[in-house]
Amino acid sequence: MKAVSLLSDSLSPCLRAVTQALGPDLTFVEDVPWPERERQLERGEAQLGFTCGLLFMRKREAGVKLRALAAPVFAGEGYRSAPIYFSDVVVRAESPARGFADLRGCTWAFNEPGSYSGYAAVQHHLATLNARRGYFARAVQTGSHLASLRALLDGAVDATALDSTVLDDAQRADPALARRVRVIERLGPSPSPPVVAAESLGAVALERLTAALLAMKPPPPLARFAACRASDYEVLAERAGLGKDVSL
Repeated sequence: MKAVSLLSDSLSPCLRAVTQALGPDLTFVEDVPWPERERQLERGEAQLGFTCGLLFMRKREAGVKLRALAAPVFAGEGYRSAPIYFSDVVVRAESPARGFADLRGCTWAFNEPGSYSGYAAVQHHLATLNARRGYFARAVQTGSHLASLRALLDGAVDATALDSTVLDDAQRADPALARRVRVIERLGPSPSPPVVAAESLGAVALERLTAALLAMKPPPPLARFAACRASDYEVLAERAGLGKDVSL
């Protein structure tokens, strides 16, 4: 059996360890590009996936038979010991911006249009502001949260939205980063990205995997796994629907 991650590469060491803890019959696939990992999950060639909640809902809507098994609870006071995360709106420390309203007319970076925290959450926020066109002077697609952060630090863009767990990990790796960037708005909370599995595994195997995740003491930055259902992620599809006509 195979497991694939469709999350930021910064989480891969943790998710590899989680996969190994689930049993020797599971292999964590890392040697193929992200789009191929996604196709493997779609085609059932990978039976377990760590995926964005919005992507999970879109796969189900497209007929891919996936079951949500458990959701990670991230360590840290900001996560309230709950399976949630945020979309952090970030600027450089010297930026005059103090809130989202100050970003009108800026150059914005986003990772990719399929992302919830990097794209759909921002579309939804703009929709709530009734700002559906032209809020940013220019929007640049970078390909990943970490690439958006690099573009921000390099001065190529003025602001971006990052998965809060990715920003946390980047700051753990480089403590000086906390002095170079500022979070000026926190969008969310949102249900954390689920561990999903192919329904073709059958009820017994799905229950075994779920029980193993819920009993596990995962490595940092995870504190534990919590029970979840597909219905927990309907809110992401609803928010994305409200913001679907917003142009970044």
